Amino acid sequence: MKTKQIVQPTSSTSAQSWQAAPALAVVILHFGLFGCLSGVNGVLWAELLAVLQVGEGPFGTAQLTSTLVATMILLRYAALSTWFGPKHLTIIGLVLAAVAMLILTTITTLWGFVASLALLGAGTSLLDGAMNQTAIDWEHATRRPVMNFIHACFSGGAVLGSLSAGAGLGAGWSYGQVLVTVALIYGISAALTLTVRFPPVTTPATTAEPGAWRPIVRNPTLRALMLICGLSIIVESVIFLWAVIYVRTELAAPVVLGSVAFAVFNGAMFVGRLLNGPIVARRGAGTSLLLSGAGLILGTGILIATNNVTIAIGALMLLGLAIAGIFPTVVAAAGSVLPGQSGALTGALMTLAYLCFMLAPPVIGWLAEWSSLRIAFIVVGLCGVGTVWNAWRLPK
Repeated sequence: MKTKQIVQPTSSTSAQSWQAAPALAVVILHFGLFGCLSGVNGVLWAELLAVLQVGEGPFGTAQLTSTLVATMILLRYAALSTWFGPKHLTIIGLVLAAVAMLILTTITTLWGFVASLALLGAGTSLLDGAMNQTAIDWEHATRRPVMNFIHACFSGGAVLGSLSAGAGLGAGWSYGQVLVTVALIYGISAALTLTVRFPPVTTPATTAEPGAWRPIVRNPTLRALMLICGLSIIVESVIFLWAVIYVRTELAAPVVLGSVAFAVFNGAMFVGRLLNGPIVARRGAGTSLLLSGAGLILGTGILIATNNVTIAIGALMLLGLAIAGIFPTVVAAAGSVLPGQSGALTGALMTLAYLCFMLAPPVIGWLAEWSSLRIAFIVVGLCGVGTVWNAWRLPK
């Protein structure tokens, strides 16, 4: 990609020069690192569950802390973006997440786990919101679609993170050593981000005001897209938290196969996001979302029906392909419905996402506590049904 010099007005009164290629590179790095952390945590949660010596219900409930803090922050994301800008929010998020990972290496009690999750929620919500806003702004400034590709980088990072964490544990590393390594990488990334100019922000100052969300919730297309977004996040949160635990407890698989299963899921997401771009371009967002919903229904059916680890891993691969394109498709479609509102749209979508992240882990955890994790995974299939229904309602 050739470096392209672009000069456009930002939300402030002055113009700012920036270069498209370095800005895209740093956004790709952030998506990859965010995915890497998700992949690492997906493998390490099973280790922490053993260290804390608690059941699935309390462990899932503890996850509320991270998402509750994140949701509170994202409710004010439009204002935070106006005050600090996505670049500074990105750096703050990276640093807070790194500190939280270092604290996680020292915890031995459930309350210590809760405290570290609160800080992690603050850091990841700022990073998540800022990098998605920057991606929207980059597309708006360059008129070039990259949403599926950069979200594929998240999935690629998750593959790398899960395989690396599994390999580290298999080689005798403690979960703390794995987290310290990731924290150091996050710190280096924060320093690197300081050197790059971000694309001009497309959000007008009025989006920081209390009524900024009204055009979003009043638009029927945006409402349907947000519902689909919420359902997809429920699926992702269930699989990211419980997939490895499912494979290791329900199917009695060793730790290495657990990390392989999680890597396969994220690898499928990576491929799915690369394939989803052409599907959306040729057939539209509605067709892409319908296919995703159908895949979620089928993948869940296979997963809960089998006791074979290999077939279960194949089911997770299908679920990864199905869920892959939903969030980037929704983000891009929402941006086209309401252009020039990247901060407000990001705040709305990410707040909804984290509300779903907040609700799903304890619901699945207590369902598993009262019945089994296999039965609890039926929720994933129900989300597929909801996705198909809402996608069918979108304008053709």
